[in-house]
Formats: sequence, structure tokens, C-alpha cells
Amino acid sequence: MSLEKELKSKINVKKENLIMDKKNLLEIVGNVEKGDLIEIICFLVNKNPKLERNLLEYCQKNSIFENKMFITEQQLLQGWENSKKLINELDETVFYYEYEISPTEDNLFSQLEEIMEIINQNEISWETREKILLEVLNYIFSEHSEYYDCCNLEEWFMNLVETLCQTKGEKRYLVDCIIESGVSGYSEWIASIYREIGEDEQYLEIRKANLNTTEQYWELLQYYEEKNKKDLALETAVKGLEKGIGGIEEIFGYLFNFYSKEHNDKILEELYDKSMKKNRNYAKFEITELMYSYYKKNNNYEKMKNLLLHLVEFAQYDDLLDWYKECQKELSEEDFKLYEEQIINIIKNKDVSTYLKICLVKNNKKEVLDYLQKNPYIDRKHYFSEKIASEYPKEILEIYWKEAQNFANLGQRHNYDYCVSVLSSIKKIMDNNNWKDEWKIKFETFFEKNKKKRLLVERMKARFK
Repeated sequence: MSLEKELKSKINVKKENLIMDKKNLLEIVGNVEKGDLIEIICFLVNKNPKLERNLLEYCQKNSIFENKMFITEQQLLQGWENSKKLINELDETVFYYEYEISPTEDNLFSQLEEIMEIINQNEISWETREKILLEVLNYIFSEHSEYYDCCNLEEWFMNLVETLCQTKGEKRYLVDCIIESGVSGYSEWIASIYREIGEDEQYLEIRKANLNTTEQYWELLQYYEEKNKKDLALETAVKGLEKGIGGIEEIFGYLFNFYSKEHNDKILEELYDKSMKKNRNYAKFEITELMYSYYKKNNNYEKMKNLLLHLVEFAQYDDLLDWYKECQKELSEEDFKLYEEQIINIIKNKDVSTYLKICLVKNNKKEVLDYLQKNPYIDRKHYFSEKIASEYPKEILEIYWKEAQNFANLGQRHNYDYCVSVLSSIKKIMDNNNWKDEWKIKFETFFEKNKKKRLLVERMKARFK
């Protein structure tokens, strides 16, 4: 009988009767030779691949110095093999999880993270790292590369590649592999590696040949700054502002810092005018705010005033009230009266809530009421109506009764809950005005009208009866 068959016969017992302690293990394997013991271990590992991981972890903890690297590399290779299996499973699972990470992706990302941790924390031979490197590059350059990019896997692959290549020579080898693949679209990656390893000539050749976005101009600008080539950095910034596609905030900020120190208002104005032609309001706001702060600091009231009006136009919704107050504070009394209507109209067109808050600040409660009567939906949380209810109780009650009925008509529990909360607000106003008898009459009418809505009736009884 072969050792494998003998082992099978010895362990072919009912699971509930098998208690795997040292005594039973000794009974099963007896005094076997080293070669036979290795054969047993191979049999068990082949039966259950998870045992290989446990075996390697045990050996890692209990290994002597001479074979520690070998064991670590086996752990690394096993982790990579597991990753490849998960990669092959991806196309079968990812489409079921269109808007979230699938369990397979999650497991794969965890496995790749573990692989990079092993590499970073241990000495791994180049032979082993190169083996994994070439296989990872095959995935990156394969026909499925666009698919890997969609599920964010390409970024993980590239991070793993950079972890595998540790020395300058290894990184240069990586660049050669990318170039030899003949696959286009990786010039940015190649340029970043050349820059990292100090291959300046090659870096500049690629970077200058691929200057399209403001981000690429910004990277080249920073390179010149690192090399203390201020003139070239400035020249690159100017070209990037004129020709670069994308956000201009960083490049304009660089130019602004340079010319504002020289108090060169003429060039600052020219740069600002060029920047305003870029069609992104958030960038316009950041740039205008820099110029506004500059002229404010230098007490140039006229230019500061014009920029302040533009800031209201470009500001985000959450900041509009603050910029209204800034106008009130910084503009002269005469100018504020002159421009206030223009400022308020800009705010009203951008965000009605801020406009109504300004009306409250100005004690223009009638304007708030008129708007709520025409557009009650704007006040779902009753922020504005509660502010004016004491002065216009009947008008607000009319809005609230309509709102309560609208939500009663919608059905469903959450709408009924909101309906009852509106009724509570109605009762509070009527109690405050000593209209308790009128509340009873109107509530009974509302109750009778909606008595067939069982879930609503339950809620009204619990709250009011």
C-alpha cells in the first residue's frame, strides 16, 4: 500500500470522533522518515490549499535565519497566485456590482495590499520580484487594460509595480519594459519614473513633448523650481496659463505670488483678464479672491470694489451671506446703497434661501411671506415661516393647512409622519394666539376628511386625542 493510500485509510474516520491533538497525530504518522513526512505534508496541502498559507506562516515564525528569505518569498508567490485567481474571477462578478466594490474586488485589493506589505517589510530577491513584475505588466498592457482601469485595478497594479522596483537600476529596467511593450498612453508614467531616478534629459524630452493640461505644466514648473531654474519655471507658468487645459488655480497662484511681491499691478491685471476667459466659476472665485485681497491690502478701493462685486457672482451658495456682509462692511455707505439691489438680485438668482435670510436680516418679513405664499416648497423645515409666524399667524396657518393636506394625500408612513408634525406646528401657533376653539373645529374637519387613511388616523389619535 502506498503512503498516500495508507494515510487516507488512517484518517478515514468520522469527523466527530477525530480530535487532532499531538497524541493522535503521533498515532497517525508514527515514526515516519523525513521524506515520508514531507510527502504527507504535500498530500495535505494539495488537498486543501489554505493549509499552504498556514504552513508558511508557521515556518516563518519558527524559521532559522538561513531559510527565512526563502519562506518569505514563498509567501509572496503564493499571495500573487491567489491574486491571479481573483483577477480571473473579476469579469464574472464585477457587472453585478456596478456602483460598488464587489466582494471579489475587495478580496483582491486586500491581497495586493498584503503583497506590497511583504515586499516593503522584507528582503526579497530581484529574481522573485522580477517574476511578479513581468506578470503584472502583462496585465497592465493586456487587451483588458481598459476594463482594469474601470474597476480601479490598474492603479493598484501600478502601485505594486513601483513597490517591486526598488533600486535605480530596477526602475530603469521598468521604463525599458514599458517602452518595449509598444503600448501607448503611459508617457506620464515614464516621465514620473525618469524624474524620480534623476534621468533629467529623458524626463524633459518626454514632458516637453506632452504638455497639454495645466497639471502637466504645473509638474514641469515644479521640476524647474526644484532645480532652482526660476526663469524657466516662470516661463512655464505663463505658457500653462495660456495654453493648458484644466484648472488654473495653482498656476495663477504661482504667478500671483511672484508678481504681487514686485507690486506689478499691470502684469497682474493682464494675468487676471486671461484667467477670466477660462470658463470655470470656482477657479474664477479663487483667482478673484486673491486679487481682491491684494488690492484690499494695498488700499486700492476702486479695484477692490469691482472685484468684490465679482466675488458675489462667483461665490458658492454657502458663502453668499458672508460675501453680502463683506460688501456691507467694505463698501462705502454711498456705494453700498448704490449696489445693494444689484448684489441682492445676484444672490436671489443663485440661492433663494440666502436671499430670504437677507430679507430677514433687513426685517423685510413681508417679502419673505410673499415668497413663501407663492413657493411654499422652499420652506420644508419651516425655518423661514417660524421666523415670521408671530407677525403673520393667519397667513402662515393657511400655508401649513395646505401643506398638511398635501402630505396626507401622498400616502405612506413617512408622509403621514410629516403631516402630523405640520399639524403640531399649526396647533402651537393657534395655542400661542388663544385660538384653541378654532383649532378644535379645523382639526375635526381635517380628521373627518382623512378618516379613511388608517395609518394617518392612528398617528393623529396618538398625538392629539
